[in-house]
Amino acid sequence: ECLRVIGYLRRMSVFSEREMRQNFLQCREAWFASVVEELDRDQSYDFLKRLTDCHRMHLFDVVMQYRAIFADDTSSADATSDGGLVYSWAMHRVSAYLLEVESALDRIADGSALASVLDHCMYCGMSLGRVGLDFRGLLPSIFQKRIHAIVASALSRALEVLERSLHHHRWLALPAVSADTLVYNASDDGASPPYSLMDHPPVAVFTNGVLAALNELRHCAPAALQQTLAAALHD
Repeated sequence: ECLRVIGYLRRMSVFSEREMRQNFLQCREAWFASVVEELDRDQSYDFLKRLTDCHRMHLFDVVMQYRAIFADDTSSADATSDGGLVYSWAMHRVSAYLLEVESALDRIADGSALASVLDHCMYCGMSLGRVGLDFRGLLPSIFQKRIHAIVASALSRALEVLERSLHHHRWLALPAVSADTLVYNASDDGASPPYSLMDHPPVAVFTNGVLAALNELRHCAPAALQQTLAAALHD
């Protein structure tokens, strides 16, 4: 249908070649913006999945339509000096998409959901790479910021719970034990906390809070955050 409409406009000589290109992209932009606006934003996870699918399919289609419609143009200067209109528009759409992603990520507090969204975004970038719009290199900084906030928030909550518990806990003297009994019976992998923590509930609760924070990090652990998160854990 796009080809037929542009063919009519060319025969009518209503617009110059550059004006037709601009009008085509303006119409596609208005339509694209309306599609994004209609997405349900109540659930951030579902919204990001649908937003990403929308850009993966429709952005690819618009670029291919533009190439098909204007590839056979031979109007000398106007046809070869459009200043990369389609890619200027496409980068505008990609930038708008990344802003939407960054904004919606602030409402995701689950590491596994964050990892799933990252995989979806990476697949979208790879798919759009077929038309020269691979934006995967712009994603790490956005997701690193969010995973850092999630882990830092979880560590902060664990510390707050520890401080409140220390104020209300009644410490009792424990019977003396030998050094041999202090060696806890951990699982084979050595990753389980010692059972002796159960004698000190505030410490046990704090340990669970730290492990919960690390569990969120397990789903999406950027290597670039190694030093930053290690410092936050030590603090």
